[in-house]
Amino acid sequence: MKNTTSNSNKTKRSSHTLRNIAIISACCIGHLLILPVLALAGITIYLTPERLTRLVNKEGSKYLYANVKASNVDYTLWSTFPRLCISADSVRIVSRTLDSLPDSISSRLPENASSLASTGRVSASVNILKAIKGEIGLSGVRIANPTVNLVAFNNNINNFSIIPSSFKIKKMPRISADTIVIGRPITVDYFNASAPCDVAVNITDALIARQPDKGSADTYRVKIAANAGGSFSGYSLPGDIPLAMNGIIGLDFDPLSIRLSDYSLDLPGLHSVADMEMQAEQDGKSLPSIRRLAVDINTPDISNLLKYIPENLTDKINNFSDFEGHLPLSANFILSAPYALDNFSGSNTRPDIPAFSLRAEVPEGELTLPLGGSKPLEISGIALKAILNIDPCTPLASLLNVERCRLVADGAELSLSAKATELFSGDPIINADISCKANLKKASTAFIPSKSVKIAGNLDGTTHVSCRLSLINKNPLNEINAKSIKDVNVKGEYRIESFYLADAASKLSARLSDLSVNLASHLPEISASSLSSANLSLTASAGHGNISTGDSVDTSLHNASINARIYAAGKHSNPSVGGKATLIADSLATTSPGLHFSSQGVLLALNASMRHTPWSAPTKSFGQEASSSEDSIIMSRTPHTPLYLSPSLSGILPDILSLANIKADIEAKSGTLISDSYDAQNSFSDLHASTNLDSVYIESLRIKTGSTSASISGSVKGVREFLTSPSPALLVVSLDADLDCVDINKLSGAYYRGQEKATGKPAVYEAPKPGAYTAADSLCILIPRNLAADIRLRSESAKYMDWEFSPLSTQIIIDNGVATLHNLTVGAPYCTAIVDWTYSTADLNDIFMQLHADVKNFEFRDFLTQFPSLSEENPQLANLSGSVSAEADGKFLMFPDMFLNVESMKGDVNIDGEDIEFKREGKIAGITHLMLIKGDNPLAVPSLKIHGSFHDNLLQVDPFTIKCGGYELLVAGVNNLEGEMYYHLGLVNNPFHLPFGINIVGNYHHPGIRFGGSGVKDGREREISSPLESTADVNIMRQLKYGWLLFIENAAKYDHLNNHSYMSDVE
Repeated sequence: MKNTTSNSNKTKRSSHTLRNIAIISACCIGHLLILPVLALAGITIYLTPERLTRLVNKEGSKYLYANVKASNVDYTLWSTFPRLCISADSVRIVSRTLDSLPDSISSRLPENASSLASTGRVSASVNILKAIKGEIGLSGVRIANPTVNLVAFNNNINNFSIIPSSFKIKKMPRISADTIVIGRPITVDYFNASAPCDVAVNITDALIARQPDKGSADTYRVKIAANAGGSFSGYSLPGDIPLAMNGIIGLDFDPLSIRLSDYSLDLPGLHSVADMEMQAEQDGKSLPSIRRLAVDINTPDISNLLKYIPENLTDKINNFSDFEGHLPLSANFILSAPYALDNFSGSNTRPDIPAFSLRAEVPEGELTLPLGGSKPLEISGIALKAILNIDPCTPLASLLNVERCRLVADGAELSLSAKATELFSGDPIINADISCKANLKKASTAFIPSKSVKIAGNLDGTTHVSCRLSLINKNPLNEINAKSIKDVNVKGEYRIESFYLADAASKLSARLSDLSVNLASHLPEISASSLSSANLSLTASAGHGNISTGDSVDTSLHNASINARIYAAGKHSNPSVGGKATLIADSLATTSPGLHFSSQGVLLALNASMRHTPWSAPTKSFGQEASSSEDSIIMSRTPHTPLYLSPSLSGILPDILSLANIKADIEAKSGTLISDSYDAQNSFSDLHASTNLDSVYIESLRIKTGSTSASISGSVKGVREFLTSPSPALLVVSLDADLDCVDINKLSGAYYRGQEKATGKPAVYEAPKPGAYTAADSLCILIPRNLAADIRLRSESAKYMDWEFSPLSTQIIIDNGVATLHNLTVGAPYCTAIVDWTYSTADLNDIFMQLHADVKNFEFRDFLTQFPSLSEENPQLANLSGSVSAEADGKFLMFPDMFLNVESMKGDVNIDGEDIEFKREGKIAGITHLMLIKGDNPLAVPSLKIHGSFHDNLLQVDPFTIKCGGYELLVAGVNNLEGEMYYHLGLVNNPFHLPFGINIVGNYHHPGIRFGGSGVKDGREREISSPLESTADVNIMRQLKYGWLLFIENAAKYDHLNNHSYMSDVE
């Protein structure tokens, strides 16, 4: 019983306790619920719009490097719970990052540079319940008239870096929103002083609308239409450019990422679509990375985009507005591997460019390009297909491949395929193949504006190029800056059928049939400071070629080929280049008015290089100083030929000659030279010549004119110094000529007949008589003092009129203003003559001529047999026979005006006679009869020695004796240059012992005989020499010229009378 009562009491106490706990718990919960409500109510009552506005502005400006100015900030909660609605009439953010800039920087920024952003009325709702879960749910977002003004001086100084670096977000909350309405107008401005760049974007339409849920990501359609304008790097866009963006953007927050799906960006005439995924790094410090990116770009016609090129850029392109065409383009960009934007900012040592592939293709296009005043260039069949693969982590895998590039323009077709590999190795490899086909006649009308130039022919060629670029920066996409080009190889094969080139302005034309060119080049390295061991090989051949110039000169080649090699070597400041070339032709011919030249078996070998330093002349040099104090005075008063040979080179030619080393070898098997002004066939054979610029050598040359032929060899030295020296330089000439037979008659006849053809008038075989003296007669002929010559001439025989000579030889020596005809040897059937002749202008105050002659074994009978006309004109000569040798020396001075100084004439003659006989006929018989020499037998003189001298205008024969049987005669006399004479023959010993003599007086043409004593009459010499003044007016050069004309005239007349025509027919 007690137990039962006790249990009942316990049960009542427990129930009461539970009730009390429940009541207390309910009270507690009620208080907990009431307290937040009371707190929110208190906050609502306290946070009036004025206080909330001040709080937002204060806290916003405190945590940002900017002044936040919001007006009339308000909120609602009770009526919109669980959404907290916040609004503000306006918001303005003014950056403080530019406040402390110096004037030198701030003066270059816009006046409103600190104004970062502003809006009109802003309103939005936040879901409180989602916020408690750590999510931000927005709705009813409206932004009226937003403006954004981004200003930067450079990458470090700007107005938008307002978030402190200490501000960190450990985890990005999930943010979602429904439609976001942005009221117009919407403007975004960007200014950068260092770029320089000033861009304004006016957004005309903007829509951000949430899409139905797709998985865990929030997706939105973002659609924007805008107009953009401004300038960049001094180039201004021509007005506003419309652009449009439309597509799906997805947001994911674990991890934070953004995705673009089928997102389009359109410009007028350009459509692009992008798919992209960007994800934030988990460390919260690094910039996001692009996980996926693909962009397709298409335009139906690139030319439609040309109207958006800045005007001040198009002004630099002639006739830009005339560009026309249709050029479609499609391109595809794919990111091959994720790319962290930290790499782009250069914040670490990893590659700063992404791995990607880019494909571009122009399927078929056409373009019309203006070419100034000429016909526009129409390009059709434009095609391009190229692939760029970039993998900076695997340098050998990066490449650019131009699979196809093709152009067709006005008869020309150009195709190109190229590949660049190992782009990031620092030494990318480039290979390219180029092919070209062209109708040159059609193509030239487009590319050559001059109407006077005409080109024709069909070109077909291929070129292969390979090389390595040694880059300063191994990233070719960042900056293509090659410090050198290595292993450059070029190979080409070109062929032109029926090539023709003509220029009406210069009257130049060229024709080449079956022209082919093969090119091979190797350059180990090319750089700004080095050009090492470059080689270029060139082979060209033509079946037949012809070149015509404006002066009616035609040059033709038959079966010609050229092999050439060009090389370059050297480093730093001493590069050098050079080359070798060989020209081989079956024949070479040149024709000009009145002249035709042809050659067979032509070989020209050329080896040239450029010196590191200019060529230096030897120390010996000729100055302009005269040899005597009076030379300068004489030259100033007397017209004269040049004292020194001096070439008249101008421009850069002297510099090229001073820097160039050139060696050339010339060979020709045979050739002909036909001239209308010289009526003979001239030919040559076995030509071997060479030059090294310093000297010219003729190793062998065989020439022939008519029946006269010669073998020639020689050299000219000092050529380079002569051509490049600023002062007169020595030119040394050496020549050997061996002639078979010199037919002077035929040579002279050919000259006269040639002049007859050239003038169209019958030849006059009579040299014009000298007329009155002219100024040309007084031209002082000077031997150039910087010419040294040694010319050796030899001939087996020579023929002049009906005279024959054999052999002939001489040596012509020129040195320091003196010309010498040395050892002129003339052989004849009746004697041998040796002559030395000197003409000296070494001293203009002492110009002279000097002669030494030696006649050996002169046989009178043989002489008269050779020249019968002499005995016909002078019958007394026929009575003479025997042998005479004579030696003569003479010298006379000349005035600078080339007149003879008669008083200076001096000379000596020595005559030795042997076995001389005089037939007693004619005058000789009369003389012997007067001298009482009996009998009719010839007078024999076993020996005879005579000495004569010339002085004071007189030829004086010293007394000499003639012994003839029992008679002894004394002979002496004198004659002057006028032909007056006085000779005395005295019979000093005779069988009758009667001393008497006779005198021969008068002149050469009409001698008279007078009786006289056995001795010479005193005073007669003075009478003979009296007309001295009458002989003083003698111009030596005029007389020599007239004598030369008479010499040629007599030979030509003889050839004409004897009809010695030997001109061969030449096609």
